[in-house]
Parts: sequence; structure tokens; C-alpha cells
Amino acid sequence: YKDQPLEEDILFLLAEAEFQLDWLPSAQDSYHRLLTKYPTTRYMPQAVQRTYDIAYYWLEDSRRLAAGEDPQHSIFSRTVNLFDKTRPAFDIEGRAIDAIEVIQQYDPFGPLTDDAVMMAGGQNFITDRYIQAAGYYEQLSIDQPQSEHASKAILLGAEAYRRSYRGPQYDDTDLAGAKRMTQA
Repeated sequence: YKDQPLEEDILFLLAEAEFQLDWLPSAQDSYHRLLTKYPTTRYMPQAVQRTYDIAYYWLEDSRRLAAGEDPQHSIFSRTVNLFDKTRPAFDIEGRAIDAIEVIQQYDPFGPLTDDAVMMAGGQNFITDRYIQAAGYYEQLSIDQPQSEHASKAILLGAEAYRRSYRGPQYDDTDLAGAKRMTQA
């Protein structure tokens, strides 16, 4: 049924079946295929919600570590996954960030987008990738200034820029970003 009206339904039902079977990497890929082929799909709310749920699940260990709790998975299985069909084989955190970026791309002003962007910023912040974190926070504060997360994003963005500064012998772009976020 390629390139026929029924294809949209089939892609969504395939993604839903994979999600229900806990084949989350395949489900995330299928939701992405659906959104790529049909960017105005009638299944947008469900596809975005499922994509968000998958990213949230994949970042659970990072949230637990940041809260000082023991992660559910060992450091090895967070890096390379050989047995758990609910998580990607490699780069679990990277795949979660990719899922969040799918939400940003296809539903930029949707109800879950600000939550997803905050999650991506937080993930980058707790893993010391401050420039990336600041980018997510700044994007949220610009794109969705009425969001419940906007003021927190501004504060975290300024702090992320400040933490990324490497001293006077380096470019002061990061300090300019921190100043811009603080003035906001």
C-alpha cells in the first residue's frame, strides 16, 4: 500500500504494535517514519506522545543518577545493550535525544514539546554537555516564552553557558550567551 491513503494507517498501527510489544527502538523508528512521510498525520498527538514516552523511559537511568539514586541498569548495559529489547543496542541517551528532536521537528509548538526540550536540556546538563544544554534551554525560552518551563529554562541556560566558559584565553561567546539569558 505504498503511497496510498491506507499507508498512513498501516505505519501508525505498525508503530503501535511495536510499542505494545515493547520493541521500543523499532517503535520509535516507525513513529519517525510516519511523521516523516505524513508530517500532518491525523495520528500526530498519539505519535508524539509515544515518542515522548519512549525518550522518557530511555533516560530513566540518567534521571536516577542525577537524583543520587542507583540506576536500574549497569554502566555496561547503559553503553551497550545486548539483551533488552526495550532499549537500543548502542547509544541509548543519543537515541532518546533523537526522539526528542523528532518531537521538536514535527510538532514544534505542541503540548509536549516544551517538556521534551527541557528533558533534552537536562540530559545534556547532567552529562556536562553545557553548550548543547544551553542551546535547548535558549530555544525553549525563545520558541515558547509562555511555557511553564520558560523561566527555569532561562536560569538553567545562563548557568549552562557560564559552566561552559573556559577562561579568558578562550572566546567569550559563552559568557555573552550567559549574559543574554540572564537579561532575558
